[in-house]
Amino acid sequence: MTTDELVRLLGSGEMQERGKALIWAHQNGIDGARGLVAAMRDPRANVTAQAWAMIGLEMLRPLPTDVTHDVLVEKLSDPSPTTRCHAIRTLEKFDDVTALAAIARLVNDHTVDGSAWGEEDCSTVAGTAAAAVNALTASAEKSGRLTVHVFISTGRFQSFDEMRAYVDKTYTEDGEGVPSPFMREVELHGYEPMRIEAIESESRQPVSVAELVAKSSWADRWLPALDGARTADAAICVFSPNLVVYPERCALAHLGCVHFRVNKDEP
Repeated sequence: MTTDELVRLLGSGEMQERGKALIWAHQNGIDGARGLVAAMRDPRANVTAQAWAMIGLEMLRPLPTDVTHDVLVEKLSDPSPTTRCHAIRTLEKFDDVTALAAIARLVNDHTVDGSAWGEEDCSTVAGTAAAAVNALTASAEKSGRLTVHVFISTGRFQSFDEMRAYVDKTYTEDGEGVPSPFMREVELHGYEPMRIEAIESESRQPVSVAELVAKSSWADRWLPALDGARTADAAICVFSPNLVVYPERCALAHLGCVHFRVNKDEP
């Protein structure tokens, strides 16, 4: 079936026509999934076509993440709140924890999804996003799927205390939390201080990142995926469930983000 045909059938006002597209996708497995992805990316695909293509992808679960992830994350920026909500829910159903930061960018999007029904707090994009973030975060922690963001700098901090002041939340006399500069810069969600490691060079001189963070938690699992030859005199390693939404906004250099697995019984 061609992309033109899929777009027409998926966007039809007739249930029977949309059903033809889903039957074809089901019969063709991974190729059917790729056909649905192509239809979603077609500029002629209306909101109905987008929604039914995502329903079709859900019916084909499990699917490789490399087939579904990119197009669903793209749809998080769609002009239609209905499409954005469908994309959020589909990523949640695929248990795609690598999409957490992209979904978290929508927790302040209070646009109403006109097609929504049921729970009131999920009738907005923000409500749908918040629910998905909570569900995916719990799933990731339970299954030992972790994420680390590594930030580095040279000459920025004059002491370890200064670095911690940049990272750590403070509290007023009334116990109200005050986000740190780092937290505000990256719009940190799910603050868990025990999972943020601030590291300074023992010599106070720049060294390779590989040497600097060698003793960080689970370094053997994620360090090989980063450029360990870069040099710095300070590093901040932010592990999930801390959720870094905008790493590019940090005043420090963002070395990278790595998704990795650990045994869920490991400390």
